[in-house]
Amino acid sequence: MEKFSKLKDYIKSLEKVYVAFSGGVDSTFLAKICSDILGENAVLISVISPLLSEIELEDIKSIVDNYNFNHKKLFFDIDNKIFTENPSDRCYHCKKLIFSSIKKEAEKDGVNFILDGSNIDDLSDYRPGLKALKELEILSPLKMFEFTKDEIRELSQKLNLPTWNKPAMACLATRFPTGCAISKENLFKIQKAEYFLKESGISQFRVRFHNEIARIEVPKDELHKFFDVKFMESISKKIKDIGFKYVALELSGYKMGNMN
Repeated sequence: MEKFSKLKDYIKSLEKVYVAFSGGVDSTFLAKICSDILGENAVLISVISPLLSEIELEDIKSIVDNYNFNHKKLFFDIDNKIFTENPSDRCYHCKKLIFSSIKKEAEKDGVNFILDGSNIDDLSDYRPGLKALKELEILSPLKMFEFTKDEIRELSQKLNLPTWNKPAMACLATRFPTGCAISKENLFKIQKAEYFLKESGISQFRVRFHNEIARIEVPKDELHKFFDVKFMESISKKIKDIGFKYVALELSGYKMGNMN
């Protein structure tokens, strides 16, 4: 609670901010705090691109409508060699492009501070995008005050935020191995496959792209659902109809950063 108090004092001192908003656990928590303290001077900005899944778009709309946040959309395309080549530091270049666009938008509105929801746990994972945020002077107050993911979830629950127990999500580019070209067509295939898994009752999932193969990852406590032959056949048929030739299940289960 001491960190929470310091966070709120810090947000108040900024007076007017842009908050990068994805509808995830961290950005929703930060958006709620900023909006409660700064009102209309907290502008949530969501970057809409082929990298954002339909599931995330639905969540963004639901949260914005429910809390009546001051919200803007910024449209971003992926017609860039970063995505056609997909290097190991793709996230750095992608964040640099996206947040540079956000900075330009903020300057038009006379906003000097752009915030993102990175937290202290992000430092323990491979996150080349953090370097881009530092270079662009993007503020990460949750990381600054050393909030862990668990603490953010706990405080989100106390604030009755619907995202407090939301599974971790990531942009769809993370479904592709390094060096595998990312195209709008293949992003759409991944998006449709993951949406079907959600509709089939799987709570957390990734569909990894391996050319003709769709490799499904789910947490170990959900693997048993695939032991039902009819369920397995329905998943296989649907994903093949989407455009994959083979459908595989990762037997070791889902783990964040599996494609790092």
